[in-house]
Amino acid sequence: MGHYLPETIRSSADIERELGRGEGKVFRSTGIRERRAAGPNETSWVMGTHAAQAALAHAGLQPSDIDLLVAHISQPELDYPDIAWPLARDLGLSPSCAVMGVRFGCTGFVGSLHVARQFLETGAAKCALVVCAEVMHWHAQSYPRSAPILGDAAGAAIFRPGRPDEGRGVIASFVGNLASHIGECLVVNDHLDRSAWPQLSPGMAEELGDAPYSPRGTMSFWNGGDIFKRAIEHMTAAVQRVLEETGLGIDDIDHFLFHQANIRIIKGVARHLDLPLDKAPVHIETVGNTASASIPVLLSQELHAGRIQAGQRLVFVGFGTGYSFGAAVMEL
Repeated sequence: MGHYLPETIRSSADIERELGRGEGKVFRSTGIRERRAAGPNETSWVMGTHAAQAALAHAGLQPSDIDLLVAHISQPELDYPDIAWPLARDLGLSPSCAVMGVRFGCTGFVGSLHVARQFLETGAAKCALVVCAEVMHWHAQSYPRSAPILGDAAGAAIFRPGRPDEGRGVIASFVGNLASHIGECLVVNDHLDRSAWPQLSPGMAEELGDAPYSPRGTMSFWNGGDIFKRAIEHMTAAVQRVLEETGLGIDDIDHFLFHQANIRIIKGVARHLDLPLDKAPVHIETVGNTASASIPVLLSQELHAGRIQAGQRLVFVGFGTGYSFGAAVMEL
């Protein structure tokens, strides 16, 4: 495991002053005191490269050992190619390494892991590198609902085929969709004519029909109430599904790593599962919502701090735009 956090810190107090919000309101509603902001040269692939290099060093591997790269970014700076390609270049991966980018929104780590697992279990790959890199703060600043929440980070993990005789590795994973709710959380760019907005999101068309695009040429729409409700419902269901598939119970899992969207969502899922909060580590207070990077960064931090150790069982749980949702069980 490896992660990378930009040095620049943006506090919730600074954002509250910029938006004219009451002091302390952001922390009370989200649990976030500060988040990191990437500099002009800290692109998603630069941050992802740092995280991946740390993961390789932690695993004692060389770039030549990787035969599958699955990269994820929610708001790519490049239209094409995918950031997986500059990542592969900067890491020095072999030309024979399979390289791909996927998009699952904030479910990105679980979704990328799920994709990598299919390659590993069929023998198509022997050593998979998953990198989730997110530069979100510039996008967040253009939209008052997301400005207090989103931050920048990158996390990376290396997966190899599980050992069934020992029960090690990823032993269950799935991703699902709520595509009928696509209009509740989305970002469009100025290439899409506004007349097409109602096809995607009537709410966005009604609320933001005449609003200016951000300096980056994007427009965001979040239905916070719907996101909150469905995140709790489907993250809960995702955990129940993978536990049922593996025959495990809450007591059999050492740590639950949830997408770090909002402390109230995490507590809501824990309440529905009757899950002790000490089994659900969080870093949202100092890192914010880093989209797909949140779970791998949290995992890396907990591993390097010694709070997660070999031999333990983990559950990863994600929920994101689309909506997408999913979960995975891993034995270290």
